[in-house]
Amino acid sequence: MSDKTAAAEVKARHSAELLAVPHVIGVGTAKDADGGWHIEVLVDDESAAARLEPAIEGVPVHVTYSGAIVAGPARRPS
Repeated sequence: MSDKTAAAEVKARHSAELLAVPHVIGVGTAKDADGGWHIEVLVDDESAAARLEPAIEGVPVHVTYSGAIVAGPARRPS
């Protein structure tokens, strides 16, 4: 089980290489149901999951298929 600080540090060290994998569109950290932390990798094509390791430096990697992320129209604050 990884703690928040360890997961964030590993993510920071490996974000560039993760984002260089085709179809990876985002990298973050998230809390598991059991209280541990993992690296969350967003992909726009499920084939990217096969190119990713299940853990980096002992921190689990979870892959989420998000589809394409596109900018929407700008909104003015209410």
